[in-house]
Amino acid sequence: RPTVYIPSYNEAERLGRALASLREQTRPVDVVVVDNGSSDGTAELLRGEFPEVSLVELEGNLGFGPALNRAIAEHPGDPVILLNNDAEAEPRFVEALLEGLGEDAQMVAGVLLQERRPELIDSAGVIADRTLMGFDYLHGEPAGAAAEAAAPLGPTGGAALYRREAFDAVGGFDERILLYYEDLDLALRLRAAGAKCGIA
Repeated sequence: RPTVYIPSYNEAERLGRALASLREQTRPVDVVVVDNGSSDGTAELLRGEFPEVSLVELEGNLGFGPALNRAIAEHPGDPVILLNNDAEAEPRFVEALLEGLGEDAQMVAGVLLQERRPELIDSAGVIADRTLMGFDYLHGEPAGAAAEAAAPLGPTGGAALYRREAFDAVGGFDERILLYYEDLDLALRLRAAGAKCGIA
């Protein structure tokens, strides 16, 4: 069953909005929040207002990738869907990602819109130049541009889908990377293993 994993750290208010948006999805999903040692009442919020959400509590901030690896290992789902704790998903978010998967893709890049200018794309995945410097795909382009765009190198960690088998086959996120570039690194390793990326 598709499972949405959300890493969080001291963002209880924003996390609450993200979780509320996942209740409105057109496809049923399980939701797992991995909390990186928050001190703002995140755990209490989940237990009180979102009892259907599985919670993985960490004692400290392990970082984005390591935290997600633990959550995925403890609560295995397939496919693996990632969402930022400050993102609010449109009702067809999960459905669109599943459609983007198709028959031959092993990962799908979701489209994140800018908070202050939602008519513009913030990121539609990650790309890299010849030096492997990473960039947000379609950043600043009109929201509709993603519909006709070719797929990126891979998804950004803020809105992503991975087939569980492909994710596990390359070892998940590299835990030596605390923050940033962990999604690019994962995309590169998946591509090297022959994986293809879709866009939704």
